[in-house]
Amino acid sequence: MRWRYNKLCQLHHWSNDVDRQFIFNQLSGQTHVLSRLALDILELIKHEKIVDDDGVWSQLVDLYENFDPSDEDMRQHVLGMLVSLDELGLIEPSRSL
Repeated sequence: MRWRYNKLCQLHHWSNDVDRQFIFNQLSGQTHVLSRLALDILELIKHEKIVDDDGVWSQLVDLYENFDPSDEDMRQHVLGMLVSLDELGLIEPSRSL
């Protein structure tokens, strides 16, 4: 699957601890509590414009030194986070090549 940042989002980010990141979407009026990993995924997609599942995974492996590229459980966890970010309306599937 290819992903892109939802351009309609107007996000404001703040945090008062390492584990919980708060995202307020001005457009929807919703506040979301994200993990640091979920926020990194969101930022990665926001800056890359369009990225596929494998691209997200490989960039996270580069970003997090403790990620094992062959850890299929963690990779599935990351793929699940992509679906969750889509369900929150923060990212969306892209049909572009």
